[in-house]
Order: sequence, then structure tokens, then C-alpha cells
Amino acid sequence: MTRRRAGPAQPGKPNSANNPSNNAQNVSTSQAGSWFSKFPPFLYDPTAGLKSNFDRLAADRKWGKKLQKKRWAECQEEEFGHAYGSDFTKLEAWQNLCIEVYIINPPDSIKQCKNVLGSRNVLVNLVNLIDHRNIGVKVIRFKSYHEFQQYTRNEKIEAGPGRTRSVIWGAGLELPHPQLGKQTPIDDLPRAAQLTVSSIVGKSLKAIGSHYVSPDDPAEGDVASHAPQSSSVNPRNCGYHLDKLYARFNGDHHDAAGERVLQAQRWAQAVQTIIYFHGYPSSRYEGKLWHSSCATHNLRLIAPDRPGNGLSTFQHNRRILDFPADVLALAEHLKIHQFYILGVSGGAPYALACIKEIAKERLLGASIVSGLYPVKLGTTGMMLPSRIVLWIAPWMTNLTTALFDTKMGKPSRNEDPTAFEEMLAKDVEDRHPGDQEAIRGSTVWPTYVAMTRESFHHGSDGAAWEAKLNGSDWGFELAHVHVGESGVPLTLWHSKDDKDCPVAMAEKAKDLLPGCALRVNEGEHFSFIARDTDDILANLVGDVEKEEYMMVNIAQPYA
Repeated sequence: MTRRRAGPAQPGKPNSANNPSNNAQNVSTSQAGSWFSKFPPFLYDPTAGLKSNFDRLAADRKWGKKLQKKRWAECQEEEFGHAYGSDFTKLEAWQNLCIEVYIINPPDSIKQCKNVLGSRNVLVNLVNLIDHRNIGVKVIRFKSYHEFQQYTRNEKIEAGPGRTRSVIWGAGLELPHPQLGKQTPIDDLPRAAQLTVSSIVGKSLKAIGSHYVSPDDPAEGDVASHAPQSSSVNPRNCGYHLDKLYARFNGDHHDAAGERVLQAQRWAQAVQTIIYFHGYPSSRYEGKLWHSSCATHNLRLIAPDRPGNGLSTFQHNRRILDFPADVLALAEHLKIHQFYILGVSGGAPYALACIKEIAKERLLGASIVSGLYPVKLGTTGMMLPSRIVLWIAPWMTNLTTALFDTKMGKPSRNEDPTAFEEMLAKDVEDRHPGDQEAIRGSTVWPTYVAMTRESFHHGSDGAAWEAKLNGSDWGFELAHVHVGESGVPLTLWHSKDDKDCPVAMAEKAKDLLPGCALRVNEGEHFSFIARDTDDILANLVGDVEKEEYMMVNIAQPYA
């Protein structure tokens, strides 16, 4: 059901006559500042905000950054408990939270309260909530994460050391209150690989057949199954927080052309859904690079392996225009009616194909980042090895397969995992300094290695066939892709110094796609992508709000 978005959330306080919040404040605040009593002779100032008191204590104790971060988390947890109570098994506690963030007439069940608080509308600062109870500051509801981010960057809001803690209420939240303001799950690929849910769907647009639960995934190791052992698992049950361990859903689906499976990886959990198209050669693990930003924006990212990449079956003679059918099958399988798409680098052709083939009633918007466009637009400025592959692959696909296998396929299958990493490390040395720095980052490098290695899980045929498709006629003209007011909202993002996919290609593509927007930023290919994920996601999703729970009335904060 569609729920109306609240008006601009500005600092304010509801009218006392209309807002039950004045009656809901039945939790004693006499214990405000109790956490600070652990550090005598420090004296807590009851007239100052939480951050001000904490900063004074940290300076007095000369805490280092790591200890500050630890103490700050402890401080917020305990002070939140004193301000709002610690028993969140009671409906009253959840209703009080709803009222506190300007949701009048809160629902009559805990589940419905969680769903309402799960809205992307409900973006508030944890410290602001605590200070509201302790010193009477106004609760601020932000209209978008962008507004929240700008407000925080301008230091107008109480914040602790390091990342500012915020409450982005997650739909279906099943955690006690100490978890409410915590940061997103650890950005660690092996952990995330185990804690995410993967779904396999078939090519056919017809009804998806039965599927079963298996705790064994050859790409990610053994995962203990916590899902019911059934041949008919409701796809809605796939969306879980990353802090729970669930099995992946494996299955096979048949059509007239024979058996084929499509592997997809989910990153984060959310209300809005983005289907992500990885570059080439790459795989579903590439979506991991966007996990933190998706969690921040409360978005769900689903990253399918394209046929022949990762765990998805190679499909002989497939076309770029065949992929929209896979995307729709994936959406049908997961009961997703409307979604966004995000194509990066070599994922651009498939994003454009989806814009052309999928009805705009289902496709809410699209973004292409550092995209590859038809070679007939010119490859001037592209790195020579990339140009050579695009030239020879359409005519000598078998040779391209052999080249890919020698260069990357065989090292990826080497029993010594460091062999592939060493090969990639040498390849990175030929990139621009900005790209080198971004790729070698401690949180990016494991993902970069995994997403590239996984591309060759079934061999090198998939990568070579993608090169053939990229260098050939795509089967449609960009001028026939309807975007903007007459079609799907589309933004092209590119960097000035991109040598993988030169910006000149994007500029020419924009001229052929009237109604789309082109944003050219500083940076190279990979460094630009790694740096601007927040802005890209905020631009893609915008203020569109379509949710599936009850309609509620939102009290407007008074200025």
C-alpha cells in the first residue's frame, strides 16, 4: 500500500494539544547522565547535550580514538535505555517511539509499529532523541538521508567521535533497543558471504517451479541452514538482516531450451529494491562494494551473476536483450513489483536493455556508473588492452576465451589462492594512482579479488562471450531507449579521467538519450565509483516512497 510521505521534516515540536508525546514521556529521565557516574570525579552537566558531556570526559581522560569509539557506543546504549526504557517487548514502548518521531495514532501491534518505523521517512539522530528526553531539544525528522548527511557535516547536530550515530529504522527489526543505533554490519567479505541470502531463479517468465534449501554452496563454503527444509519456501522470507545466519536457496528450473540457473546475491535489507548489474569480468560479489551505502540509505541491493559468470549457467548464443527476461523472472520470484536498476561499467548495456524492455510501471529509475557504451561511439582514450579485446572478440571469440583463460581463468583455479591475487596486483599497477589507492584499500581489496575470481567459476566462456556482445551491435539503438519524461528516469555518472570507459562515450550516449542526465565528476574509473556511492544511491532512489504496510497519519513538526 502506498503511504503518503510526511512534509519537510524540520526542527520542531508537535503542538501539545495534538501530540500525545507529552503524555508518552512516562520513562523517568532522573537517571540521565548515569553512564558518566562511572568516571569520578567527572561531573555531568545536566544542561548540556550528550556529545558535549562526552567530549569533555574524553578530553579529560585523554582517550585515544579507538577507546573513544568504544566508550561512545557504551554511552549511547546506556543513556538511550535511561531515556526510553529497556523493555522493548511491550507494545507501549514501541508506540512511544512512534509518537516521539511524530507518528500520531501509532499502530496497535508491535509488528505494525516496527513496520511503520521501518519507513525510509523515519530518519532521526540517536543522540538527538536522547537529548530530547534529557534536555528538551526538538526531535528532528529528516526528509532524506542527503539532508541528514548535510546537517551532520555542518556540525549542527549532536554527534560523537568518528561516524555520527543515527537511527535508520529497519523494516522487520527484531533487535532489542541496544542495537537500534549501531553501525552497519562489519564490511568483511568472508563474513558477509556467509551472512547474506542468495536466490537462484530461472530464465522463464512463466511461473517459477519449486525450489529447495541447501546448506552447501561451493562458492562460499558450508553455511548452516536455519531455513525450513521444504520444497516450497516463500520468497518473501529471503529478506533478513545480515546479523542472522541463513542458508541460501538453491534450485533448478527448466524451460524448452534446457536447464539454466541464475545466481543472485543480496546485500543489505530494506524497503526499496535495486537490482545491480556488475561489470566485466566480474560477478555478484561486486554488489558488496555498495553494501555499506545501501545499509545507510535503508536499501536492498540484489546483484545477479549474468549467464556464464559466477554460479550462473553459461547460455549459448545469448543476446544482451535476453537479460531483461532474467531480471523480470528474478523480480517475480522475489515478489518484487517495482524496483530500480544500477549498471556499473560493463553492466551498462544490460541496464539500457532493461530500460528498453521493462515497463516503466515496474522500473522506477536507473543509473549507469562509468558505463560502457556502443563501440561505434568511439573508443578514443580507452586503454589499449580493452580496445583490443572489444575489436577481436566479435570475430574471434574462441581466441578471446583462450586469452582470458590464460590471463585470468587458470590463475583463478590455481590451488594456491595467492597466484590469482598476485596476478591482479600486477594488473592494478597499470592503473591510475587514484584507482590503485581505491582498489588496494583494506575493505575493497578482498571484494575486488573475490568478484573477479568468481567471474571465472565456470571457466572463461562467460567473460569472452560478454566481450563479444560488448564489441558487437547490441541489437537496439540508444535512440530507441525512452528515458526521462517519456520513459524511465536515467542518470549517467562518469569520471573525467576514466580510461576503462572514456567520458567521451558517455557524452555521445547522452546526446542519443534525450531526457537523461549526465553527471561528470573528478576521478578515474574505480576511485570515482568507490567514492560517490552515497550520492549515486541518493540520486537514484530520490523521494519515491512505495511501501506495503498500513497507512498512518504523520504529525507535522512545528517550526
